[in-house]
Amino acid sequence: MNGNMIDSVTAGDVTKLTFSDLRVKYGTGRRSLVSGSGRNKVHKYRIGCMTEIGDIREDVWVQLAEQLVKQTGEEHMLDLLIQETKSIPYMKREPASAIRAKALESHMSRLFDNPAWVGFIPFNEPWRPEALEFAEIINIIPECCPRPGRITLAQIHRCNGEEAAYCPHCGRHSPFQRTSV
Repeated sequence: MNGNMIDSVTAGDVTKLTFSDLRVKYGTGRRSLVSGSGRNKVHKYRIGCMTEIGDIREDVWVQLAEQLVKQTGEEHMLDLLIQETKSIPYMKREPASAIRAKALESHMSRLFDNPAWVGFIPFNEPWRPEALEFAEIINIIPECCPRPGRITLAQIHRCNGEEAAYCPHCGRHSPFQRTSV
């Protein structure tokens, strides 16, 4: 892991970066002395995120991520992820900048390619049906909402000795029955 502290963007940085370089591993924070002495000391708090290339200041990470999205021509995918993020109940009251940052984080981690993501089928079905071609999709009837739904095999967990998954209808973690249709 690289311990670099990245606090600014220089020209050409993005041309060398990949999505995995900017995938957020965890958030970072650091208090550093800025100026003054005694009672007049002024402290500043630096917020960032640890990535494969180092600890990047949060606003710089957003700049790099947005530039990478533009460079790869994936602006439409980012717009879709922003809409998806806005629909998350706990994100509804967040400012637009926080929603955009969360969508960028999902984009850098390529969440939409992960069949274990509970939103994998509903997100990809209308926008990227080719992503579902090789996914192992099964039909289920969850106990919480007794009507048919679809999940991927990667979404199944063992819970008290039986299979369970997040319900494709209500989102609850629930045991289910496999069905053929």
